[in-house]
Amino acid sequence: MNSDKPIHLAFSLFGGAGFTLQYERTDWDHNDYPKSSDENWFVVAEPGVQLEINLFKWMRLSPGVSYRASFGSDGRGLKDSDLRGMSYNATVKFGKF
Repeated sequence: MNSDKPIHLAFSLFGGAGFTLQYERTDWDHNDYPKSSDENWFVVAEPGVQLEINLFKWMRLSPGVSYRASFGSDGRGLKDSDLRGMSYNATVKFGKF
């Protein structure tokens, strides 16, 4: 938004799928194949916002924050709240803007 201004906002959105596979292994002394497994697919979304600063005509600095959310991660010992959380980032962009 307003990328010609010296300081402006930039928005981002990451989306995708997550996967976990847990094996129940009872005998660690032998290389036997596990008896059962817990396969789990889930959805991940991470919207974010950055404060973009035009340092030069060819360089920008963008510190920002985002929040990762997961939906449907119901594996054994794993909940959505275990995967959710804030993330902080800093980006340096080079190019012709």
